[in-house]
Amino acid sequence: MKDIIQKFERHELGYRRFSSETCKDLISIVSEAPAAGRASKWGANSAATKLMAVIILNNDQKQGASCAYTNDLYDHIAEGPWEAAFQKLVEEGKCSDPVDATLLATVKDYICNPGEPSTSKKEIVDILNQIMPLDEVSRYDYTFPRFSQKQKSYLAFSPYNGPVILATIFSFFAQKLPQYNDPRAQRFWDLIVAIAPHWAINLVTKVLVEDYHNFKFKDHTDQENYFQSIKDSGVDAHLLLGYQFSRFQGKFTYHKIINVGEYQQWLQAFSIVNNSSEGDPMAMVYKERVDALKQVLPHLDDSNRIRFYHDLAMFNPTNVFDHDDELERCLRYFVYYFKAYEATSGLEELSAQMMKYIKGEISYTDIEPQFSSLISEDLESRFPEWSMMSLAQFYMAMDKEQQDRLLILLLNHSAKAYAVISDVIGMAYQDDLIREGELELISRLENPLTDKQSEAYCKAQATFIQRVDKLGVNQEFLITFCIKNATQTDADYLAKLLRTGLFIDIFTKLDTDIREKLIKLLEKQAENKQLLKLFINDPSPKLRDRVAEFLS
Repeated sequence: MKDIIQKFERHELGYRRFSSETCKDLISIVSEAPAAGRASKWGANSAATKLMAVIILNNDQKQGASCAYTNDLYDHIAEGPWEAAFQKLVEEGKCSDPVDATLLATVKDYICNPGEPSTSKKEIVDILNQIMPLDEVSRYDYTFPRFSQKQKSYLAFSPYNGPVILATIFSFFAQKLPQYNDPRAQRFWDLIVAIAPHWAINLVTKVLVEDYHNFKFKDHTDQENYFQSIKDSGVDAHLLLGYQFSRFQGKFTYHKIINVGEYQQWLQAFSIVNNSSEGDPMAMVYKERVDALKQVLPHLDDSNRIRFYHDLAMFNPTNVFDHDDELERCLRYFVYYFKAYEATSGLEELSAQMMKYIKGEISYTDIEPQFSSLISEDLESRFPEWSMMSLAQFYMAMDKEQQDRLLILLLNHSAKAYAVISDVIGMAYQDDLIREGELELISRLENPLTDKQSEAYCKAQATFIQRVDKLGVNQEFLITFCIKNATQTDADYLAKLLRTGLFIDIFTKLDTDIREKLIKLLEKQAENKQLLKLFINDPSPKLRDRVAEFLS
């Protein structure tokens, strides 16, 4: 039991993320040795041990049993973890500006007062939204939403803020206990749900769902009990629906859908409702759930939301991907995040010009000077957080003409600009096959094409190289990308170029480390000696020696 207490206390101190495994270990110990559940003998009284007591009491309630130490456990949780939670929720030291003492006292009264608070939940939410330090993504002097415009990210809800995490889980379970009459539990839970619903639901899901990672249940009854437990705590149905949807979808844009069956049902429901006439009986079956999800979609992570819109359009072409407002926002993020260090003005105008350019309203020569001067050459595949939307997602949803315009703009800018769309080369190829009727959407949902060593990916890469080659993009940048990407398709393309002898000047002017990667790639090619002879007089002594040794 001592080890379990230490684990919970490490959660409280923020030394480790909260894990459902710790809760399972606690229940296992108490089940085997009931005397271990005597809280007065634990030698500690903290937010961590209070949560332990609540978990044991809830487990006993679920089993329809009680133990000799039930009253002892209730005594242990009488005070609750509210003071520590308040201090970490509104930690003055992390606020950029001094917080008015009256506001702090008002919040403390709402969280810690066992009686009737003097202020409503709505007023407290408004105060906390003003004073709680944010944890958004920053670069230079600009701030970008970590999740979405509708859902702020707060430092108080970091995975290592132990007191707030433990108090949130405590409040969820304590309010369900028949002998626990402290209104602060329900009040605190409702407050956290109002500020960060997805975060709150996710925390208790770690305890309630055995296979939390895959969001899988033992059986249908177990699943129903989970959803009912969340609903009974006062969480609105549409918020729970949004959380459920995001878990079926999965976390990362370029990974497979976790639960394809459930996800496809949502695509079908949206498609039916979107394309039905008034009074259609089939649409009426789904309309309430679809409307509920539409209500919560803007609060979900930008990345997941854009992914769903795109998948919906691929599921049925009548579901047109028409989200120019989202694309405009993504372009604005792109311009401000990847701006050249010395660029200080003209950024807003550039993002608007990029939108016009993609739509074909202005030409490449119109936008290129501004783009080249304001955007850094060191571009990356996405913004730093998985939850943020990416330009690659919109690239996949564009028509061929728009994709070509974006490719011409990016791939004539720098070799590193390939990173912006390189993660989706395989998936975009799958989308083309879906549009041509040669592939089912379920294949991409279950197995997105991301394995660069696979034969299917090599086909996608070959199609991509052929496409950008025809667009006439900068040859040096394309060669550099192929050397770094290093698939068999890239090697074949590079060998083909070398055999023509037309681009030898470009190859010899590449950075030494890039030429070294090229030589390593060519060593594995058929007719490698003929190709490597082209580098026998390489400017680098190291590479000359390597080539000479290989040829000998």
